[in-house]
Amino acid sequence: MTSAAHSLRVVDSVDIRVLVDNVTDSLSSVPENVEQEFKTLSGLGMRALRGDCMCCAHHGLSLVVTVHFGNDSRSFLFDAGPEEYTVQRNGEKLGVKFGEIDAAMLSHGHWDHGGGLLAALKLMRKDGDDRKIPFHMHPDMFCRRGRQFPNGFVLPFQDVPSEAELNALGADVQCTKEAQTVVDDCYFISGEIPRVTPFEKGLPGHVRKATPESEEWEPDPWIMDERYLAVNVKDKGIIIFSACSHAGIINVLEDAKAQFGDENLYCAMGGFHLSGAEIEPIIPDTVGRMADFDLDVIVPAHCTGYRAVTALVNAFGDKVVPSAVGRLYQF
Repeated sequence: MTSAAHSLRVVDSVDIRVLVDNVTDSLSSVPENVEQEFKTLSGLGMRALRGDCMCCAHHGLSLVVTVHFGNDSRSFLFDAGPEEYTVQRNGEKLGVKFGEIDAAMLSHGHWDHGGGLLAALKLMRKDGDDRKIPFHMHPDMFCRRGRQFPNGFVLPFQDVPSEAELNALGADVQCTKEAQTVVDDCYFISGEIPRVTPFEKGLPGHVRKATPESEEWEPDPWIMDERYLAVNVKDKGIIIFSACSHAGIINVLEDAKAQFGDENLYCAMGGFHLSGAEIEPIIPDTVGRMADFDLDVIVPAHCTGYRAVTALVNAFGDKVVPSAVGRLYQF
């Protein structure tokens, strides 16, 4: 176990609220430890099913993670979806207590994870709270990104908020490439994820401009600023949150195994980015290798794609509980 991983506190339990995801699904059956959006909304006072009561699904991901230990709890925002409206609407419908969120991180510098950061920050401080809120970032995630098509055309991505924009609204932006524990050692943020799995090649066609002054786009399939989040739950083990897995979910799990040594890897949750014509051919290899980690729970979300979700269910059965907006996972 590495020194940073060794510092991670063992907590009694964790709640994970899906604030933003691509999918809405309040009808499929789920295990007892998962609460559907409908149940949450009814508990908050909804008396009739109406469209304006519901959360919005949107291309992106945002999780509100709350750990509990003794009589204490600490909450953490993992990404913030693609834009402000979704964070505000879904947060209101779900009764998210933004003022109790202790810190946040952006997993990597893409619009569908960082577009709602400013809105989330405003909500954390909307009641006159003047605290500085730690925002954990990688120093390379602020560069310009885009997708290059086979004909050479580049479609730029919306930039994620800058350090200056976040700090101006009350964030305390903390940039590092190193693994660390944060929020009273309740959360582990990985360092850069080693790319060691032969069949995981990153994101084809992804490009970036290395500096604001750069004229040319350069290939950037590896997206080295991507990091994962982890918590350690008593009697269960390590829960890993991987927002997009551009590094490859097997590389993510390999790094977690290296970081945490003999600790049980209990759950992997997030986007596994196994959708898209260039990436879908590695689904069989990925599913086959996931068996090596003997996960108890697999929660595919966001960019995993229906083909990969189907393959995971076929391989692992009820261990797979796909994410949907509004759901509450309790471990």
